[in-house]
Amino acid sequence: MQNNSKKDLKSKYNPIVPVPLFQLIRDRILLELYENSYSPGSVLGTEGDLCRKFQVSRKTIRHAVSKLEVVGYLKRRQKVGIIVTDKTLQVCSAPKKGRKVIILLPRWNYTTGNQVERVIAHDLRMPEPFLEAFDVEMRPFHEPLPEDTRNLYAVIAVDPLPQHLPTLEKFADGGIRIIAVEPRTNFYMAVNVHPDIPAAARDAIAYLYRQGHRRIGLVWHYCNHYTFQQWLNSFIQAMTEHELPILPYSILENADIPNSDDVCFRKITAWICLTLSNLEVLLEHLKKLNLSVPRDVSVISADAPIGGEWQTHNIPISIYTPNTKELVLLLRKLLKSAPGALHPGSVMFYPMTPAYHQSVAKCRQ
Repeated sequence: MQNNSKKDLKSKYNPIVPVPLFQLIRDRILLELYENSYSPGSVLGTEGDLCRKFQVSRKTIRHAVSKLEVVGYLKRRQKVGIIVTDKTLQVCSAPKKGRKVIILLPRWNYTTGNQVERVIAHDLRMPEPFLEAFDVEMRPFHEPLPEDTRNLYAVIAVDPLPQHLPTLEKFADGGIRIIAVEPRTNFYMAVNVHPDIPAAARDAIAYLYRQGHRRIGLVWHYCNHYTFQQWLNSFIQAMTEHELPILPYSILENADIPNSDDVCFRKITAWICLTLSNLEVLLEHLKKLNLSVPRDVSVISADAPIGGEWQTHNIPISIYTPNTKELVLLLRKLLKSAPGALHPGSVMFYPMTPAYHQSVAKCRQ
């Protein structure tokens, strides 16, 4: 193995933002899972094989693989190697054809097991009959966009970082279509695409209301991000439309939960959680208060791995997930529309789909 320093290796993978070396390797492995049709049970190789492939130490490989094990993409098997699980969504590695589209992956992709980007890539590469096939390139968030824009038709940037903004501006000036999916703030040079959070919030509050809940809370994450701000604003608006009071301690961040007044906390009969972290902290606190879900408290999550049910604390959680079919239809519409029909800086919405499971019940208080 080459005697590369960490500085040399980071230069080799050319990150646009500072990230640990194991993260560079983790995302390189994840990219391979995205872009190759590995069937469940396929062997990526041993730790030694990956060390030689990526020219890094065994410690770095173990750290990278362990992160992908936690979210269920990989598993180790003694005397066999590192195995691909059935969770990995196959994105057909079709021959390159058609106009080139780059999908810029978000920072949070690997942690949530998010499949939206892979669904998009799969559809654009291997569409239904009579639909255009594109040459799709997946790109991790920490890598710079290419300088060579020949044949580049569009960039679909999912929650893009500010560091990508100058390049996206340059691409837009050169006539390349820019579509920003769930950007932190709306980009003036892009068509900004968001899930329809106001509709999802109204639907969630209305559903809880029909179940008899009148004291509803929100656990959210404070930051300058369009998605979180929309959930907060939409929650308040939906509560107002139903003439429901917003009680003390009914809008909380993670750090607020352990310090909340238990008496006030017990008054809330239903919660909406915006992130998986919010959900975990809330469930831990409910457990300490001996409050069960859903008998004592109902819970809806606004964030979960895409596709299928999701469980935590042995509870099937009620979730709102982006409607990927509608998102793909909208993206295709934007990609095939005439240049004059696109309006940079515009905002478009696609629906979220509710999946009501066992974490919501009729209010018994």
